Amino acid sequence: MINQLKVYNVGEKIRVGSPHDGGYILPKQMLEDSECLFSYGINNDITFDEHYIQLTNKKVYGYDHTIEGIDTQYPELFTWYKKGISGTPTEETNNFLNHYRELGISGRVLLKVDVEECEYEWLEHTDIQELANITTCIVLEVHWIHREDLREKFINCIEELNKYFYLCHIHGNNYAPTFNYEGNDVPIVLELTFVPKSLVPEAVLSTETFPTNLDTPNNPNTPDINLNFI
Repeated sequence: MINQLKVYNVGEKIRVGSPHDGGYILPKQMLEDSECLFSYGINNDITFDEHYIQLTNKKVYGYDHTIEGIDTQYPELFTWYKKGISGTPTEETNNFLNHYRELGISGRVLLKVDVEECEYEWLEHTDIQELANITTCIVLEVHWIHREDLREKFINCIEELNKYFYLCHIHGNNYAPTFNYEGNDVPIVLELTFVPKSLVPEAVLSTETFPTNLDTPNNPNTPDINLNFI
């Protein structure tokens, strides 16, 4: 599993969203080059989405079927749908690829997915190569990898993502604990940022230590998690 988490340097990075939980690190160029943001898993936190609007003046399409609405200061640029994400469509959810087509978008988009374990089913039933062709960046939160069943899914999903994407940032969510994996303290919830390989043909392995100076603890009342295994 750890061997799959090799981080690459793909250029200058920026923090977007909350200074704590709800903020993510991604390449500045990929933010600027995105046509819009698709954001899955909103709950009551739209700091990432609204910061994206502030930085780019571009549209956000937010999806969350577990809430009843959003209160945004940018109603002309932020559209919310009471739909979730899944690999196989259901009455309440659909695949991002289908949402992308439904909106008639043709350019590359920024994609954020934080959907409390549903990320695995979505990735397992998604054409990852097609995903790499229509995104500038994916910000993905993965959950509960201490569970053997989900860890197997996680490894399979990361292996597939690594064929078409570079992992360019990793951060542990300290609202959740760590678990021992092969002698390493590994967060059971990870925040991962991926960039399509086709956009950064000269990427090299990163020499950073994690967390970086852009990272802050999700829970400001406890220390951030050192990722010594990276």
